[in-house]
Amino acid sequence: MAFATIAKVSLLNSVRRPHLYLMVAIFGVLIFLSHFFTIFTLDQPTSMVPEVGVSSIFLCGVLIAIFLGAESLASEIESGTLAILLTKPISRTRVLLAKFTGNLLTAWLALAVLTIVFLITLAIDGKSIDTLTLQALALAFIACAVAGASTLALATFLPFGPTVLASLCLFALGSLSGYLLSLASGFPALLLQVLYAVAPDYDLLNLTNRLCAGVPLTIGAFLWALCYGAIYTAAALTAASLIFSRREVK
Repeated sequence: MAFATIAKVSLLNSVRRPHLYLMVAIFGVLIFLSHFFTIFTLDQPTSMVPEVGVSSIFLCGVLIAIFLGAESLASEIESGTLAILLTKPISRTRVLLAKFTGNLLTAWLALAVLTIVFLITLAIDGKSIDTLTLQALALAFIACAVAGASTLALATFLPFGPTVLASLCLFALGSLSGYLLSLASGFPALLLQVLYAVAPDYDLLNLTNRLCAGVPLTIGAFLWALCYGAIYTAAALTAASLIFSRREVK
């Protein structure tokens, strides 16, 4: 069975998930309603569309990637279809990569829909997309790949529930690690540094806070964030392949 065929089947199975449409609908409505939210800075009303839009796209992408990554192996192991698939002349690594590709394309399609809603809301609000917003959107798509790869690595040895929980904990740790490191000292700080090295650095990929200041990343910082996402995704997929190659599938 070809790589493209498995990826296509994975994509088709993913788009049939009801919770996928529910999440996209919830975050899409939230983005559109952000047009009616304002905050006051120095007595001047400021639109919240950029901040709400980017943060919603970022969070929705990560959540979709986590749930799809956790389900992709668990559902097929339980149904027995994965055991049948592994009897075909295709390596386990290619099976994992194909499933990751199908899941990622599904998540990116969902993010594309939310991005369209975001752009429409920006236009209604009388704003145009700027460099910082483009950077934030690009890194949101990269964060989606990071979440999908790390979740798939966990799914190679954990069932669905623990995989989702562990992935959500990694997301929380990767988003707050910098803040936690600034507060901790001694052994807790050393432990956090170890976890920080292992957990994906979502704080690096989330530019929501920068949108408030309106200062875009330098070209070097933006390229580093892109490279970090690519390197972490590749490392997580490599770990997933190594673990999955040694797992017995019945």
